[in-house]
Amino acid sequence: ATVVGVSGSRLYVDLDDFAVTVKLYAWDLEETFGCRYRYDGVRLCPEDPQSSPSFALGDGLSLRTRGFDRRRGRWAFLPAHL
Repeated sequence: ATVVGVSGSRLYVDLDDFAVTVKLYAWDLEETFGCRYRYDGVRLCPEDPQSSPSFALGDGLSLRTRGFDRRRGRWAFLPAHL
């Protein structure tokens, strides 16, 4: 998967094998990695850059499902850099 868009609240990730774009929300990243994320105009960065990954346009990722969020009616994903 490839990061094709970044904003203050989400990442947009294109899957390599399907014509699908997935949104990864910043609050999901914060919950997954246990830290706050901020948008610096280029990427989503953790407040402590040594504790968690940052995400920028063009980054290659692998995605795993973290689980289904019944309250929001959507899947949550766990990203990892390739």
